[in-house]
Amino acid sequence: MGGKWSICARNLKDDCWKVSDYSCNFIQFIFKGIFCLIKYDVVDLGKHGR
Repeated sequence: MGGKWSICARNLKDDCWKVSDYSCNFIQFIFKGIFCLIKYDVVDLGKHGR
């Protein structure tokens, strides 16, 4: 898994399945982050490296 920005999202009722996305593009990360905040219950947004 590579990329500077990461999104990890899941629904509270479904423990086995989660969405993980790693992106190097900041604009794409913002749009996917907003989509996950609307669609999923638990969302972790993060930055890797410096």
